[in-house]
Amino acid sequence: MSLNPNYRLYAWHSGEFRATDNIAQLAAQMPFLSGNGANMWATQGYYFWTNEYDATQWNRHRYDIVVAKYIIEFKDETHLYDLVGNAVHIRHFLSLLDILTQYFPKDAPRYTVHGVLAFLKDNPELWHDVFHGVAVKLGDKHTSRIPFVTSRREYFQAAERHQICIFASCPKAIFPKWTLQSINTYERF
Repeated sequence: MSLNPNYRLYAWHSGEFRATDNIAQLAAQMPFLSGNGANMWATQGYYFWTNEYDATQWNRHRYDIVVAKYIIEFKDETHLYDLVGNAVHIRHFLSLLDILTQYFPKDAPRYTVHGVLAFLKDNPELWHDVFHGVAVKLGDKHTSRIPFVTSRREYFQAAERHQICIFASCPKAIFPKWTLQSINTYERF
């Protein structure tokens, strides 16, 4: 049972902006669906940043970008498989990775985040109690590690970048709704 039906959050979607682009047309086309290759971190879907700063920095060293701010509404908070802030979901993911590696050791190199999420999506009947095939929230550790104290090995992970991927394969009946709030362009730096 959910404690938070109609779960809403802000999210930002980034894309390339060309001088010939029309901002109103882009607003109507966004968010953009990602590719479907093995290099898509969380498989094919609509990728959003969880904060404006990361959205405005993404690929800005390569080209001008456009950033759209949305309100995303899930029918239920359990539809977001949260690998950032939900300990149950994180343990579930790590347990599945252990199981896959143990029972299919020759395939172990393919069990990346992408590989495990693809397995979950391909086998929904096995995991429906935790994974609903709607969206995933994940973060990368591309930033600073700060020890809590000098006498311990644990550390604080500072300034992670968090993303949400709404899966393209999500059933229409439970597909999240997104509402455009604003759109801006940023020049390459």
